[in-house]
Amino acid sequence: VSGIRKSFGFGVSEFRFRLFLKLVSSGIFTDGISLAVGQMKQDFGGRTTSFYLNDEFKSAINFGIQKFIGSPCAIVIYDIPKSLLKDYQHLDLSSGNKRWKDVVRKSRNFCKCEADVYDSVYGPQATNYIRMIRNKYETPKADINKNQLALKSGRLTSAVDLRKVGIIERDYKYII
Repeated sequence: VSGIRKSFGFGVSEFRFRLFLKLVSSGIFTDGISLAVGQMKQDFGGRTTSFYLNDEFKSAINFGIQKFIGSPCAIVIYDIPKSLLKDYQHLDLSSGNKRWKDVVRKSRNFCKCEADVYDSVYGPQATNYIRMIRNKYETPKADINKNQLALKSGRLTSAVDLRKVGIIERDYKYII
């Protein structure tokens, strides 16, 4: 597993991980990524849907355990090189803390924001999203160890679909 994970420091090539219910992952391999099943009001786009990918294997597993309690899920692995993202409108929020907070706050409050016009957005996950849902004035807090890539355009998701390298299926309901 540690050999699979690479940081998103824009090296030669990076892996992204995403968890799905078993049935959904089968559809991804045959039909590709669908923004129609994406969610709004997440970290990177209040009024646009996004398909989120984790850049760390352990984060992908933890997401699956929390989201799909008692259900089998799978990790779909994509190889996404820096050069691919440079061919599209890409917003990197990994170093701009004030800018990241502005985007996340607006996105979580269903407001139009800068991220809505990009093909992809990269940056940390918010750790206090539940508090942000309850209080629209809550200041977002970034998890420095968990980053995500939000795919936001059909053109880019089609290109990423061609970069699938594998799937790992596991019945996580037995993990303690």
